[in-house]
Amino acid sequence: MQRTRVVVVGGGVSGLTTAYDIHRLAGRSVDLTLLESGDRFGGLVQTVNHAQGVLEAGPDTLLARKPAALDLCRELGLLDDLKGLDPRSRDLYVAHRGKLEALPKGFFMMAPTDKAAFLRSPLFSWRGKWRALQEPHIPSRGVETQDESIAAFVRRRFGREILERAAEPVMAGLFLGEAESMSLRQTMPAFLDLESNHGSVTQGLKKLAESRHAQNSKPAFVALKNGMFALIKALVARIPKDCLETNATVRHIQRRSAGWEIGLDDGRRLAADHLVLACPGHEIARLLSGQLPELSDTLKQQAYASCATVTFLYEKSATKVPQSSFGFFSGKQEGGSLVAANFMSGKFPDRFPADMTAIRAFVRCKDEGAGSLEDLAHNSLKRLGLVSQAPKHTFLFRFPRAMPQFEPGYHIKLKRIQSMVEQHKGLHILGNALGRVGIPDCVHLARQAATQILKEVDLQDENAVGEAS
Repeated sequence: MQRTRVVVVGGGVSGLTTAYDIHRLAGRSVDLTLLESGDRFGGLVQTVNHAQGVLEAGPDTLLARKPAALDLCRELGLLDDLKGLDPRSRDLYVAHRGKLEALPKGFFMMAPTDKAAFLRSPLFSWRGKWRALQEPHIPSRGVETQDESIAAFVRRRFGREILERAAEPVMAGLFLGEAESMSLRQTMPAFLDLESNHGSVTQGLKKLAESRHAQNSKPAFVALKNGMFALIKALVARIPKDCLETNATVRHIQRRSAGWEIGLDDGRRLAADHLVLACPGHEIARLLSGQLPELSDTLKQQAYASCATVTFLYEKSATKVPQSSFGFFSGKQEGGSLVAANFMSGKFPDRFPADMTAIRAFVRCKDEGAGSLEDLAHNSLKRLGLVSQAPKHTFLFRFPRAMPQFEPGYHIKLKRIQSMVEQHKGLHILGNALGRVGIPDCVHLARQAATQILKEVDLQDENAVGEAS
């Protein structure tokens, strides 16, 4: 009996996790191939070991409350390498009128849960504070509110000032989008759930905080001590080398009666019973355009934002960085393309020399070829009074079309995409095409896909045995 053939396209976290699970659970009983078009695995995850520190190009932490990635690290023997952020870096700032202002203690995205700290904050006016503190008395729309824009939700529950001075900068920094056109259900669904379940976001957050405190909650974010690429290396090490290919560009995909045919740039044609597309959504749209035009056209409608990260290493004497903070956000009210920055030497003090300050800036790129992103980021930091001299070292990483932009009601489109995929036996789509943008969510979806594939393999084997008998 011929072995089941599985081809995974894309060597980022999603593709590698799928391949790892399939090999872990099925071994050589499945003919497994993973194709990566680039010259390395990892996708957006990239760690650079420089003489002056350990630098991250893309993701640098894992959200601890989503356990999928932590469970994977545990399986891979990386549990002892996980650690929380430096506890001294606990404050979060926003840029406001040309200077940094700390978000008050107990302020979560948009909700002030510590009334006294909120009232002392210089970031908000008294009128803005009064309006925000009325939130528990604002009637809930209940379960009928399936989705709305971030801007509409924050204005409705907390007022315009909270939106402009806090929620919009934070959300734009996290998702590179416009609050007016960004889906709350797809980006931060917990807030809609808090309103529905508790009638008030503020009151719901207080109850959650009390519950977590009683459970002696662990750090919200954790990181691998040698950088996030350690996860990629551990995954690659557990997949047979003959199953992995780099510099393998897929040119076309065709549906066959017995499965799928994958045409490569070098002229090869691979057959697959199960085809896992774990590459960016716009790339999946290209690959499916000839065979599944409706699904391809739906994926093509997805908008993306491009960004870059610029890590600067400054002499410590040339910087004035809040010692109790790991970074800040900068909204559209401040102008420019800088959306956020992390104080990496405060976030990870053991990664950099004591006489150096590392700052990683996040820049939104509306025009990939416009100007020097390094100069733009450095000048933005200088205007905020954080640096006074040129950096000693600069590291630029570009991420074109990296962040999907989810409009209100995207969950309806997502159900349509999932329905179309399910109509084609052996086809599996992962990653940002299904609204997953963080490592934990990508890992969770990848492991679900691997489980589904192996269940179908077992079912096929059982049917084959039954027919033979």
